[in-house]
Amino acid sequence: MANQPSRPRTSGSPTPTDDSTATVEAMILRYLTTYGPASVADAQPWSGLTRLSETFDRLDLRT
Repeated sequence: MANQPSRPRTSGSPTPTDDSTATVEAMILRYLTTYGPASVADAQPWSGLTRLSETFDRLDLRT
């Protein structure tokens, strides 16, 4: 194992990429189009994702 390059240490879960962020946002918009109005608490169990309040905030869904 001495010949293996070392990996950089991370501080936990990976940071989402722009592509994955856009994908989650698109998924939430489709969910809201079908099932909305809905809250973060409604969308999280449906999607299996956590921290969706950040996504809802970015989408600025308040009217």
